Amino acid sequence: MPAVTSGKVLVTGANGYVAVWVVKSYLEKGFAVRGTVRSESKAKHLRQLFQSYGDKFETIIVDDITKEGAFDEAVKGVDAIAHTASPFHDRADDPSEIIVPAVQGTLSMLHSALQHGAQSVQRVVITASCASIFEHGATPRVFSEKDWNERAIREDVAVMNPPYVYGPVLHEVDKPEHLNESLTLWWNAVVAGKLTDEELVTIGYVLSVDERLRSSLTMAARCTDLVGPAESVSSSARVPTRTRTVNIAHRLYPKLPAGNTSYDPAKAVHMISFNASKERKLLGIKYHTMEEMTRDTLEDFIKRGWISV
Repeated sequence: MPAVTSGKVLVTGANGYVAVWVVKSYLEKGFAVRGTVRSESKAKHLRQLFQSYGDKFETIIVDDITKEGAFDEAVKGVDAIAHTASPFHDRADDPSEIIVPAVQGTLSMLHSALQHGAQSVQRVVITASCASIFEHGATPRVFSEKDWNERAIREDVAVMNPPYVYGPVLHEVDKPEHLNESLTLWWNAVVAGKLTDEELVTIGYVLSVDERLRSSLTMAARCTDLVGPAESVSSSARVPTRTRTVNIAHRLYPKLPAGNTSYDPAKAVHMISFNASKERKLLGIKYHTMEEMTRDTLEDFIKRGWISV
């Protein structure tokens, strides 16, 4: 599987929280990027955001990712595909609202790549989730890429398995109520103070990573030739309770909620942990610290006028 160090990359769902950072990472590295969006209105913000890159950035409309042939035109002439288009929220009344577009959207992209991109596409990297790696149990357990169960995929595919992702916002959001799922959870805990003292110390962030790191991981997975065929990488290692982030935020900005001040991190038991040594060895990525992620996210919110400190 060859390394992809230049050329054009297709980023699906390019207006999403994760995808916009992925697009930015590629453009900064000199790649050309073609981003799929569901409508012309979704493309406007992206074109304004990346206008300094000129014709290095383009958009293409894919209004329904589940349709067979939806990506036929999008995959033509690209060297790599970053598949990030998939719904993620916890408001679904029926599991099919999440499962069907996640599965069918991925299959549609792969079918299009096979039929219309086989001459140019050298690598496909799919954004999955750490939820496909771990499971809840009665005793603490450390998970790694060895716990990935679905390896029967095409030989030019690598899979990144991130948890919830946090960090500054780059995609189009007009107010906090319209934040994506992960940042809504973060906002409710850190800024809005909606969690009880018990929830703050018993609910973990499922191995939070900074979105800028997540984008770098995606970039690295495409450009390096060290991540082999059909491999998965766990892109997270920490399991902080929510009070830890709340405490950091309060220390930085005392007007924010103080959280559970009785929490003793030395006594915390983390039921889920990840071994991310493979990621560090292959991709050479360094995590943002919790302090950096919290500070930079709050600074972004302050600049947007969403919080006053």
